[in-house]
Amino acid sequence: MIAGTSSKVFRQFWKCYVKGKFLSYDHGPEGNLKAYGTETPVDYMSHYNLVDIPIHFMAGQNDKLIPAKDCFKHYKTLHRHSPHLATCKPFEGRGHIDFTYGLDQEMTNEIFTHAAPP
Repeated sequence: MIAGTSSKVFRQFWKCYVKGKFLSYDHGPEGNLKAYGTETPVDYMSHYNLVDIPIHFMAGQNDKLIPAKDCFKHYKTLHRHSPHLATCKPFEGRGHIDFTYGLDQEMTNEIFTHAAPP
């Protein structure tokens, strides 16, 4: 298991990996019904048409935990539904730890540029 990651988070990552989908947490049929109104977890990719806020995707080209191709897939899906809400910035040579620790000034600037209110 990845250090600092809870077993619930790890199981969630594993389920998404095995199913090849970006899913909400699986609480079991009864819990899912309470949380999501359906017995199965929500597939976020099939609900991007409901997104009404801007999302800026950032992808580390060397990220082994969340590959850049997965990030681009989400960007393209949202962009297809709402081009004005989706932006994306790839970072050459960066990986997951670079995002986690936030020590890279270029990445930090990118985050604050898109997180600041208009």
